[in-house]
Parts: sequence; C-alpha cells; structure tokens
Amino acid sequence: MKHTLSQKKAIHAKGNILVVAGAGTGKTRTLIDRCMKQLIDPEEKTTLLEILMVTFTEAAATEMKERIADRLEQALENDPQNADLQEKLAQIDAASIGTLHSFCLNLIRQHFHLLVLDPQARVLEAEEVSSIEQQTLDELLDQHYSGTDELSESVRRYVAEFENGWDKGLREWILKIHRYSCAMVDPDGWLLDQSQSLILESPGQWYEWLVEEMQSWSKEWISDLSHLPEENTNAIVCLKILN
Repeated sequence: MKHTLSQKKAIHAKGNILVVAGAGTGKTRTLIDRCMKQLIDPEEKTTLLEILMVTFTEAAATEMKERIADRLEQALENDPQNADLQEKLAQIDAASIGTLHSFCLNLIRQHFHLLVLDPQARVLEAEEVSSIEQQTLDELLDQHYSGTDELSESVRRYVAEFENGWDKGLREWILKIHRYSCAMVDPDGWLLDQSQSLILESPGQWYEWLVEEMQSWSKEWISDLSHLPEENTNAIVCLKILN
C-alpha cells in the first residue's frame, strides 16, 4: 500500500511533528515507517534504545513491536551481513515500546528513591481499581451518613430528597467525576476550579448547563422547587427561568 502525501511528509519530516487523523487512516503504520526510517537510514544513525513509542493498550504496543521486528528481519534478509541491523534486531526486547502506564511505571522504578515510593510498585488491574473505588466510596458515604457537620447533613438531605433514599445515582456521579478528574494533569486543581466556579455570582458555563438541563426536566423541577423555602434565592431564580 502506497503512502499518501501527508504520510510521506510525516515519515520524512525532521524534528518534532504532530499527526492528527481519524481511526483506520494509517497512523500506526506511518509511525512505524517513521521509526524504520530512523533505524535504517544511514544518515540518521539511530538505535532502538534511543526511541520511545507509547500507546494506550498492550495489544497495540505488542503489534508495534512485532511489526518493527518483522521489518528489521526483512531488511536483514536482504543484507545478512549487516552488523548494524543485527544489533538493532537484538535490541527489540529492550526497546521502549509499550503502554503509557508501563512507561510511567518504569520511570517510577528507576527513580523511586526520589519519589519516596516502593520500588515494587505496579499498575493495578481494572478489577482492583474498581474494588478500591467502591471501598473508599463506602467509607466516605458512611462518614457522612453518621456525621453531624453541615456537609454530612447536606449529603443525607440530597439522598433523601433527590434520590428517594437510594444513593446509587450519587455514587455513579461521584465515580464519573473522580475518573474524569484523574485524566487531568492536576486532578486536585481541576476539582478546585470547578467547585469555585459554582460559588461565583455568575457561574458562566455552569449556569448555561443548569438552564439547559432544567428546561428538559421543567415539570418535575417546578414541582420540587416550589416546595423550597422562599428565602432560597436560587430556587426563585430557577422558577422564573422555568416559568
């Protein structure tokens, strides 16, 4: 299969490049071909130990490593005495070709003494993560169900009034927000920014989302808001919008 003009540019470009394309358009193939050019082109003089290739899944990482090994073997068949190709093929198992998680884990293990972490740290399996999330959430909600502070009272009131005494919906939202925030560079900072935006006099985007959601559930919301105390200015504003 021939390369497109854009793929050729990506393969032969010097320095840093960004390739943006949809699924099934040949990004992985282009990446591998760019890597092979770095390895085989005598002007590049690059070894596999100088290349980092990361992806999201183990399957994709394994596929990339196998493709590069196959390409090196093919090149070696055409030039069996090429010591440089022999050396690069021997480096395939030590090459930094893997998932983002495995790359970060290797960094942790190499510098655990600086991070003050256990050198035996490992990436948790999805089932382990889910179990820890549920256990932590159970403990957190139990504290609020038995607590006497204002936040605990708010949690109990929310579950009673908006979840009909069943906290399944609340649990789902907490986990969604938690997992979304974990994808941020600074999860704690992102959560703080979002919470602060809610207490602004004019919360901007949050206000627009609230209006849109409330309009779609207007009848149910009007009934619920009508029972709130008159001094609740937010409820009055929302009722005016809905009516």
